[in-house]
Amino acid sequence: MTRLELDGISAAHGGHPVLRGVSLSVGSGERFALLGASGSGKSTLLRVVAGLHPPTQGDVRLGGRSVLSVPPEARDVGLVFQDPLLFPHLSVAGNLAFGLRQRRVPRAETDARVADMLARTGLQGLGPRRVGALSGGQAGRAALGRALITRPPLLLLDEPLSALDAPLRRDLREWLVREAQERGTTLLLVTHDQEEALATAQRIGFLDGGRLAQVGEPAELYAQPATLNAARFFGSLNFLPGVQDSADVMTALGRLRVARPGHGPVTVTVRPEAIRPGPAAVNTLRAQVRQVSFAGAYWRCELTVPAPGMGGPGGQETALVWHAPPDAPPHAGDTVTLHLPPAACWTVPEHPEDRPGA
Repeated sequence: MTRLELDGISAAHGGHPVLRGVSLSVGSGERFALLGASGSGKSTLLRVVAGLHPPTQGDVRLGGRSVLSVPPEARDVGLVFQDPLLFPHLSVAGNLAFGLRQRRVPRAETDARVADMLARTGLQGLGPRRVGALSGGQAGRAALGRALITRPPLLLLDEPLSALDAPLRRDLREWLVREAQERGTTLLLVTHDQEEALATAQRIGFLDGGRLAQVGEPAELYAQPATLNAARFFGSLNFLPGVQDSADVMTALGRLRVARPGHGPVTVTVRPEAIRPGPAAVNTLRAQVRQVSFAGAYWRCELTVPAPGMGGPGGQETALVWHAPPDAPPHAGDTVTLHLPPAACWTVPEHPEDRPGA
């Protein structure tokens, strides 16, 4: 097992900064995901770790040892890209065996490990097949198997499942987590898919403009974003700008009790699934249902809330989205009583460039 440490990594493409002082520690055997929008620097950071892109500043340490001067092939890391990049002139078994042969693993052990990996990846019977005859899912499994068969202590994954359909992506993701746990492999996954990051990683780092904006457990980044960009990235949210005074924020809905005290301009973020039907001691509102659409596990309700309902200025309305329970959907035109639990009202210090729509 290998601990990965990044110390102040900066990098550029064509003289343009891409990474800006990224420091990060990934523990031995940990599954860590780097999440961010396109162009945030995720893939560049992965390539720096792999030795495929030189940093302009900082250090990369594996197991406590700097590897900046170590060539990619000597870093003992597995690497899987979005494109499987299988060797077209080799069979499936030949692709799986390639890394073992490069390491001069004895023939009998190589054959045994190839047979074992074919079984683990569900490719039994396909060992002799040319990779050009594989389906997308089979090629993805072969690429993962080729990376894992050498038993690297660190596996780097650059959106290897993004081209697959949802059920297959889920199955491969679950298989990969089981394999990493069984082998004690450290995983560093790059993805722009928040569902994939939440389901795979024990911790997530959110990259924004080449900087590491937040690191934490999946539930923390989902419920307690550090910036509005991070908040927007993790799915649907209601945003309510306001001014905070201790545990309350004055918003267009009136005064809201929130999860943590503070002062000054903030934006209150509330997830649609956190809104509850019925009145409560605080944060109760009456809203009109404008539109209802079925979303499987819930009904997506678009609401308008008149400001006077919570003591705000008259004549104004605020739009909210509520995920209503599947068993009792409201109808367009209904008036509903709802409350926003204070624990679900998370505040983010507001910066003008972070405002939704800015």
